[in-house]
Amino acid sequence: MVPSWCFGEQERDTGCHGQPGAKENGCPLTSSMLVLPLALVLPCQLGRRENGCPLTPSMLVLLLALVRADVVTVEIPEALIDGDIPANAAAYCRQHDLGPTPRGVACADAVLLDAGASLGRRSLARAARGDADGAVEDARRRTEIARQDADAWRQYGLALLDRNHEGDARDAVEALEVAVEGDPTDLGAAHSLARARALTKPPAALRVATFASDERACGLRRLLASARHHHVEVDVLGANRTWYNGLKLELLRDFCASLSEDTLVVAVDGYDVIVTGGRGRVANRVQQLLKRHPGRVVASADQTFYFRGADERCVGAHYPAGAQPYRFLNSGGLAGRAGDLEKVAARALRDAEGWDGVSDQTLLHRRFLAEAAPCDGDGVRRNPCGTDVPCAARTLALDHFQELFGNTGGRAFLRDFGVVGGLLRNALTDTLPSFLHCPGERRFRAEFDRLAALGLPGVAPCGDGAAAAGDPG
Repeated sequence: MVPSWCFGEQERDTGCHGQPGAKENGCPLTSSMLVLPLALVLPCQLGRRENGCPLTPSMLVLLLALVRADVVTVEIPEALIDGDIPANAAAYCRQHDLGPTPRGVACADAVLLDAGASLGRRSLARAARGDADGAVEDARRRTEIARQDADAWRQYGLALLDRNHEGDARDAVEALEVAVEGDPTDLGAAHSLARARALTKPPAALRVATFASDERACGLRRLLASARHHHVEVDVLGANRTWYNGLKLELLRDFCASLSEDTLVVAVDGYDVIVTGGRGRVANRVQQLLKRHPGRVVASADQTFYFRGADERCVGAHYPAGAQPYRFLNSGGLAGRAGDLEKVAARALRDAEGWDGVSDQTLLHRRFLAEAAPCDGDGVRRNPCGTDVPCAARTLALDHFQELFGNTGGRAFLRDFGVVGGLLRNALTDTLPSFLHCPGERRFRAEFDRLAALGLPGVAPCGDGAAAAGDPG
């Protein structure tokens, strides 16, 4: 509810003019109003109220009788801040015959002042509930009726940064520039402006690739539909090829070899993945991960250990310990610079001697374990489950907190993920992944439909079954 205002009635003089003690900025008490203190104080003096003297309905009637309705107090309905606010304000004032306030502010202008404040409060409340779109819309509309209010522009800019949709950073820059110009002492707005400008820098060259032999597969169509929704182009590798194990790594190696070494590349499985973030957000997240893990390829991670091979027990027993919520490598999502990805794929294929050909994830697990072994004095990492490797820089890192790759790891009915403001959110790590991978049996892919029902955009319905034997996904 918009705060109350005191208005003079349109058809009646307010009685301010010529009164003894008239004040420049308000209405003094009239002679009839002098009785008001008695009406308010007398019941208290007689002991009728032990804990204060609130204004009861009967006192209100007395007040109106005493002042003969020279000035009326009204509460502005919150409904006035929806739709065309100036038109609503003017109509409301006409409907209730309300003139200017005692300080001379026109009724419609007074309503607009408090409508802006109400929009600001409602924007914050919506943000607290996770309604990012509603928060942005209310903050934007506040700027329309308070164009000279630096705080309004600041709130709008921050709401855009919090929502972080495609193009929001650019709009945030414009809003925060107005805020800083209006109040150069606002360091919060200045710092937020610097952040918004950094986000609007052209993203690094980025390519997103997937693997699929059947272009008609429903899972692939779902992936591409989600990518289109978020304006992400996807290269489909392996279409119409006869699939065999190892082809995924060969395709990835050759694809990366065709690109500039510095190109950012994200590679995801084809039949059980969706895109949940825009191109700019994907590129920024990859760059942030690579800043922490320079020269490495970042693989997605999940809570389950999946490994196919005779050395499964050994690898599982010696897997690096840690308290991370998502500890185990999953090859369904890989990200890095093209030159680094090419080397990782080529090395994995060279290490495939004796490989049973079942899973490329097995090869990457082995490499990750070998690189996690400590270096000895001879400059060698002693691999407890296979060939020793030199103490060179490590080539693999894991997205332990699912900052880029969301991954259910073949777990059903464990609700790690939700939707906040149209964005996928991992509730366990409080992150906003840009991809979601739901590997395993068909029932696990029901997670896509559940999240779509919660408001995750761009998810096409797909009654897909398990991928064909040997296919990626």
